[in-house]
Amino acid sequence: DHKLGVIASCILGMDSHRKDYHKRLIKSLRKSKADFPRIFLMTAWPGTRLFENLEKEDRASRDWDRVRKDIPSVQYKHYTHEEIIEAREEVIHAFSSVVHISKVVFRWLFKDRSIIRLFIYLAFRNMVLERSKRFRGRKFKSGATGRKPLLHPATQASGREGRARRLPITHP
Repeated sequence: DHKLGVIASCILGMDSHRKDYHKRLIKSLRKSKADFPRIFLMTAWPGTRLFENLEKEDRASRDWDRVRKDIPSVQYKHYTHEEIIEAREEVIHAFSSVVHISKVVFRWLFKDRSIIRLFIYLAFRNMVLERSKRFRGRKFKSGATGRKPLLHPATQASGREGRARRLPITHP
């Protein structure tokens, strides 16, 4: 009624999330009429309390090239890496179906047409990015993932892509 589009950002894989949490999340997002959910995985960023706690439990990764919010980088309490990826994809697919996109477009058609273009762009971009991530993240027989290793931005800027260096974490 207030002409606001709802982009719901959610974190999946917290210690309190049981294996069926993603199914309850889908129901909750539908009930709240979220137009576009963004689903991230619990990530232990260096220098945070979460990282320190998970490191004490030997569940955090120090492989800084793999610490990202869209791929598993910690050991989850109730999910394996494969299960958390499948759970994330299930939530994303529940909101990127033609039926859901049609409902959102129809709802906004009568409220504010300017948001329709943004929503279609976000939905399309999300579907394309998810498909490309699945392709790039596949493991090949050699064990390589088929994508360049992620480097710290300072390493990329220095042009030394041969080897990533560990940079100190500074707190503001």
